[in-house]
Amino acid sequence: EGWYSMKVSDYFKYLEQRRSVKNKKLDDTQEKDLSMNSKRFTFIDSNGEEKAVNVDKEAIYMIDVDLVKLLPQTFEDLQRNFNLPGILPGGSHCMMNAVNPNGRPFMGPNLYITPPSSFTHFHQDGHGTVDSGHLCLSGYNEVVMLRRLTERHKCHALQLLTGSSDSYGALYGLPHQDGLRSELGWPSKESIIQCEEMRYYPSVFILKAGQVVHINKGRLHAFRKLAPSKLNETDCHSDLRNEILRTKEQPIEDICFSVAWDWMFKGVTDNGINREVSGILECARLNGEHNLQSLAIPETTLLFLAKESIAKYQLEAKISAASSLFKMDISRRSSKSRSEPDAGTVLRGILPSLQYVVSRHNSATSFSKVWEKRTKDVKDSWRVSIDPRPNARENPVTFALDPYGAGDFFCKFCYEELSNVYMHCDGCEKLLNKDFNICSSCHMEGKYKVFHKMHPFNVKPQSILNHTGNKTMLRRGRCPCKNGKECQYCGYCTGCSCRCHQWFTLHYRFMDLEYELQLLHHAENIVGSEMIPEALETKARLFSLIPEDLTQEVMSNNADICQVMGESRPEKGSREKKVFAPLVNTEVSQYNEETNKQKTSYRGMREVCLGSDKTDETRLAGTRKEKKRKQR
Repeated sequence: EGWYSMKVSDYFKYLEQRRSVKNKKLDDTQEKDLSMNSKRFTFIDSNGEEKAVNVDKEAIYMIDVDLVKLLPQTFEDLQRNFNLPGILPGGSHCMMNAVNPNGRPFMGPNLYITPPSSFTHFHQDGHGTVDSGHLCLSGYNEVVMLRRLTERHKCHALQLLTGSSDSYGALYGLPHQDGLRSELGWPSKESIIQCEEMRYYPSVFILKAGQVVHINKGRLHAFRKLAPSKLNETDCHSDLRNEILRTKEQPIEDICFSVAWDWMFKGVTDNGINREVSGILECARLNGEHNLQSLAIPETTLLFLAKESIAKYQLEAKISAASSLFKMDISRRSSKSRSEPDAGTVLRGILPSLQYVVSRHNSATSFSKVWEKRTKDVKDSWRVSIDPRPNARENPVTFALDPYGAGDFFCKFCYEELSNVYMHCDGCEKLLNKDFNICSSCHMEGKYKVFHKMHPFNVKPQSILNHTGNKTMLRRGRCPCKNGKECQYCGYCTGCSCRCHQWFTLHYRFMDLEYELQLLHHAENIVGSEMIPEALETKARLFSLIPEDLTQEVMSNNADICQVMGESRPEKGSREKKVFAPLVNTEVSQYNEETNKQKTSYRGMREVCLGSDKTDETRLAGTRKEKKRKQR
């Protein structure tokens, strides 16, 4: 059990030897003489160590063979001959179609080869943020797939299907990782019936050679390769497997070849687009709470999809009015697929999610502007500044970071996507010449006040080696710690007192806030009164993802990093004393009140649309707490 590393040629030798043993091609005399050699396969791994496996009992699964890098001709053949190119990564039905290829995370396609009997545990691709396509080239795949569910119902479904109450590995783990429990069996017919009664709508089928399946984002599913042996009658695939075995003259093993990829389905109708886009945002937010990086980039694709759709809509309007500078007859050009939505349909579908994303970026910028004024002239405390020029407008010859690339644009702490607004550590930039980017929420909560290893080998807590946002001393030259020198930027000791890693700058990746607000304004004008019926419900659900007590936590956590009122060198033998005074900010309190009012209004809309979640027991508990509080 576990991972093996071997050459591809050795793996095919393993498959040949396994087929010889399974199909019993050796006669009795040869089997007596070569029984050990035929069942024991040896190879040399990447570390130069000799490994041995029993080909009769161990099924080795070769996974994630990158077609783009390792088999480029096969990848070109797939693009040229696949009848559904729109569902490939970056295809016409993929949200990433609006993002340049270098800015997309790698999502395949990958090649998978395995003998029968191997299986993939229940999982959701990309932790629920991406769709997947699975093309079967050879062999048979037994599949169980559920409809899209909430997290609570996913946990319940997994308990019904596997008999285990531990659902974290299926929801937030990797399907092929080490440590997965092999005793988790395949679903039974009874468990499938229980899922049907719960209206989880399980799909039980066999994917044959030449067939492809689209697995929608957030849908739990599991794969098992069909083996030429009968199953227990209680197995959910027993009847379907028996039908396949009846068509075979001999029960021989079929090596399974499959090509799989991940992508981001955009949707076809405005209601469908709304469900797809908002669902990705909710899953990505949930992954951040578990400190997991989502495979999808929903906010980045949303901004570029809005830009593309607005441009298409305005161009079509100019062409119809015969006022366009372009002489091409674009309006008569047929689309690649009849099911591709037009620009107006896309804008109606993405508008609620776009309002949520722009609102978050606006709030982060407003908060940073307030603290930029307060910390501008403060030398001995944390500091916030704003770079008004987006990274995309910098000189690419001198600017090291590529904003259009799929580089380090995820938060260092919660792994949230940094789509357009992010906080950049000035200390890591100036002292280490490295990027230390975090989201605005983690910066508000003061999570940067920690030691974070940036040097590949040295773990010393020095500001010239690693990110040291946890420094609290105020010591300058001739520091008694004798662990560093005076910093050339802040003037404090680099070993115990450097303030550079508490100075952050808010950066815009593609566009400034004004352009982003204009983008939203254009989308709202185009949609007008033709908003989808689910718009209010979607906005209420998305805005409820923002923690209600975030602003209060922000103020309390950052109150201890405040302005130094006085600084004096302590006398010899006396303890060093620092006098602090919290930064009182009326503008922040006003901003908090406005934010709470907006969230309260959306909370009321959520209760109207979805109904209140409070039960009688909750109300009773609240009444008891109120009585106890009055008694005290």
